[in-house]
Parts: sequence; C-alpha cells; structure tokens
Amino acid sequence: MADYDIGYGKPPLSGLFRVGVSGNPRGRPRRSARPLAERIRAVLNAPIEYRERVVSRRRASVMLYERWRWTLRSRFVGGGFKPP
Repeated sequence: MADYDIGYGKPPLSGLFRVGVSGNPRGRPRRSARPLAERIRAVLNAPIEYRERVVSRRRASVMLYERWRWTLRSRFVGGGFKPP
C-alpha cells in the first residue's frame, strides 16, 4: 500500500513525472523559416481585385505587382508623381 492517500487529484507516484525530466523532451517542432525573397514573391504574386475608373466600373483581378506597375506608370505620365 502507498505511504500517502491515493484518490481523486492524488495519483500514485508511479504515474507522476520524474523530477528533472521533461514530459516532452523533443518539444514542439519549429516551423521552417521561409526565405525573405520567397515571402516577398508570395505577396507580390497574390491576386487583388479592383474597380476600373471607366463608365462600366467593372471589377478586374490582377497580380499585385502588375497593378503597382500600372499605377506608377500612370502617375509618371500624368504628372502626379513628384521627384524628391
């Protein structure tokens, strides 16, 4: 018989964790780090949806980097982009 009471909330000593030994020795696996270039590429290749400013106001979907390129080109040509 045990030297102390065994019951609800009082497990036997054989069922307790041993002192100094982790219950999860290898731990949670780390997430593999994606290279910065790959993360940037994923953001720029994400499709975005926008409305065109024409009469029809139809919706279009393009890649983010393409939309940025169109915006910069229109600002340069239209004069809405001031050099520093």
